[in-house]
Amino acid sequence: MRAIAILVFFFCGAAGTWAQPVTESFLEVVGQPPAEQPQENDPSTWDFGRAREGDVVKHDFDIANRTDKTVTIGAITTSCGCTASAAQKKVLQPGESTKVNVSFKTKKYKGAVTQFVYVTTDNPEESVIKLTLKGEVIP
Repeated sequence: MRAIAILVFFFCGAAGTWAQPVTESFLEVVGQPPAEQPQENDPSTWDFGRAREGDVVKHDFDIANRTDKTVTIGAITTSCGCTASAAQKKVLQPGESTKVNVSFKTKKYKGAVTQFVYVTTDNPEESVIKLTLKGEVIP
């Protein structure tokens, strides 16, 4: 069973919360999807829908420490140079949260696209959280 509960927090101008409960939690990614975009049950995935080639789509994942231990976020890497990501805060005390800002440059992309962000933590049971951005780039 996963030691990390992942729920995704979306900042796309919509309000409300959305969460998928997981029984054993280490770290939570809390979420709210935009009302116009139905989401899959996988809260670590954000579907940006359709974007024009050349647009930059941006998304914030909110990661919360739901343990009684300090959690340290290490390196954050992406699947290609067209995707950039950074955590606003690297050390999370119990109950604290931070945003992981992600941006994807759609230039030179067409059709269905999937990009990944890998967030490393000091959790020995599961040291990498994989976040996914997907959608369609139209000319």
